[in-house]
Amino acid sequence: MTPSRTRWTPAALVAALTVFACGGAHRSQAGVSPEPKLARQDDISAIAKAKADSEEILAAAQAEWTELNASVPPLVDAIQGRVDTLTKSRKLPKDVDKATFETIKTDFETVKTDWTSATQEFTAGAAADAVRKGRAARAKAEEIQAKLGMNS
Repeated sequence: MTPSRTRWTPAALVAALTVFACGGAHRSQAGVSPEPKLARQDDISAIAKAKADSEEILAAAQAEWTELNASVPPLVDAIQGRVDTLTKSRKLPKDVDKATFETIKTDFETVKTDWTSATQEFTAGAAADAVRKGRAARAKAEEIQAKLGMNS
């Protein structure tokens, strides 16, 4: 019989689909039961625990993001104001020479880019990645703030 003329009885079709779902015909030929295994209660419990853990991690990341989002933009604005003022001024703070100030400006541009990226990550639903990037941006901004002699 050619495949186009093969007629499947309902029982044969169910048996073929069951074998396929279990990994192919080789299992039935090897004497392995072609019936799919049902999920055990242990598996279901482990999946439920993993889901609860991931929801807890997500909630913690969202809470930390809320704190970061409240603290980083004002910090960036304050540094931007200080950098703008020092750029216009001819006098740099004590312990900051021209080369250091140029490095600070470059690092500050990186902070702004990293913060923008973190914000985009959070908006896209990747809260954990956003928090990691936000923490790094805040740490670098605080370092710049200290170098510029700004009050924390």
